[in-house]
Amino acid sequence: MCQDRAEKDPVCLCPIVGEYSQPKCDVVQNLCNPNPCQNGAECKSWAAIRRQCICKRGYTGVNCSVNIDDCGLNRDGCLYNGECQDGVDSYTCKCVSDFNGRHCQTTSDLCSGTPCSNGGCVSNYANATHKCFCDYPYQLGSNGQCEMMDLCNTTNCNNGTCLNGKCSCVDGYEGSLCQHSVDECKTSPCKNGGTCVDGHKDYSCECLSGFTGKDCEENRNDCPGSCNMTYTERTVDKIDECECICIAGYTGINCMEEIDECASYPCKHGATCTDRVNDYQCDCTEGWTGKNCDQQIDYCTTTSNKCQSGKCFNLIDDKYCRLLWKFLSVTERLLHWIYHMSIYGHAWYWRDVY
Repeated sequence: MCQDRAEKDPVCLCPIVGEYSQPKCDVVQNLCNPNPCQNGAECKSWAAIRRQCICKRGYTGVNCSVNIDDCGLNRDGCLYNGECQDGVDSYTCKCVSDFNGRHCQTTSDLCSGTPCSNGGCVSNYANATHKCFCDYPYQLGSNGQCEMMDLCNTTNCNNGTCLNGKCSCVDGYEGSLCQHSVDECKTSPCKNGGTCVDGHKDYSCECLSGFTGKDCEENRNDCPGSCNMTYTERTVDKIDECECICIAGYTGINCMEEIDECASYPCKHGATCTDRVNDYQCDCTEGWTGKNCDQQIDYCTTTSNKCQSGKCFNLIDDKYCRLLWKFLSVTERLLHWIYHMSIYGHAWYWRDVY
């Protein structure tokens, strides 16, 4: 469209959607030619009024000229003081010593190899270092290591002499300053429950009853003087005691007691018991015999005056004869009657005789 302007040249108003340029709308205008987009970006234009750069990954800006700071977008991408190095749509980590991995997340033990001699080591992963903590008499030196202190200039060796900054202890003492007495009981030398008493360069053992020796290793012989050897067959030494094995007839701890064999009342039927050494004797009452007076005497077989022409019956302390009357003469019958009358005061035997 041509527009007239007073006292000026007319101008052409090109179609808004057209691709023609001033002044006569007869020249095609391309906003992407020349291409203003950088780093391989794609340029797009809309008619002659607008264009846009489509950036590749990793770039930004109107013309895609700015590399995106991937390190800024990943503040914690590199660990343990690793240095972030920006790339295109990526970043890499430059790790400090002893660290590795994409994010410097992997490390070896900073205290490996015992870098702190004579002291303790603590890893400091924040700055990828280690720190030494020294034990007395060592101190942290300028090189970060534990160095021996010159004790000879600072203290005295209590029970020893100083040699090259160290205390050389006399026998019986130990420690960095020879301040401790050696514990002679630490090896538990006392046996059988003995109590160890530490001394200077030595020890002693307080033994339980029944044991003796330097280390309470010997069972004390408790038998001498313990048994009456007259009545002792043999002795058996035990822990803290002696066992006396008595000969027959004696008893007691020391074999001093004679055994009373009559205590069990072995004699029967009223017999009297007499104790003997390892034996006894029974004095039997009338009519009994045997070791224990438990056997009745058979007078019918043991006496010489046996019944003649009659039957013998044994009594407790005697016998009697039952005569066979038919074998007696008149004189024998009369004598028999006279005998019984004189002995027993009656002649009841006449009724029993047949």
